[in-house]
Amino acid sequence: MKIHLKATALITAACISMLLFPTYLSQPAYAADSIKNIWIVTDEIKVPAKDGHGKLEVYRWDPGTIVLHQGDRVMLHIYGVKGKSHPFELEGYNVKGIAMQGQVTKIMFTADKAGTFPFICLTHRDKEHDGPMIAYFEVLPK
Repeated sequence: MKIHLKATALITAACISMLLFPTYLSQPAYAADSIKNIWIVTDEIKVPAKDGHGKLEVYRWDPGTIVLHQGDRVMLHIYGVKGKSHPFELEGYNVKGIAMQGQVTKIMFTADKAGTFPFICLTHRDKEHDGPMIAYFEVLPK
């Protein structure tokens, strides 16, 4: 009897949730007009140099490659985990900002051009500045 009551309660709860949240159950996995949320974090790796003098530093974005489809509407969330600040630019899209440690920077854009676009930290742009700190946005054509 107890098992029957538990099963009935579970079925009733499932039916009520379907009535309360019908759009959730009927939406496709990816809707063309939805916003694609992308999270990127800053990372900084420091290790002692092999010769025992100084240290080696590497700065990076994680993940290092983002794949989008042309036409995607994107909300980019950049979380500053390490490093005080990282001014950045997504080349080809006029997307610029600053990732600050402990904060989330949000940028909205539409991936309207196909191709590979560098996402670069302007502070760590090359070897002379402990870089490059670079990720790539790969926008696939329609």
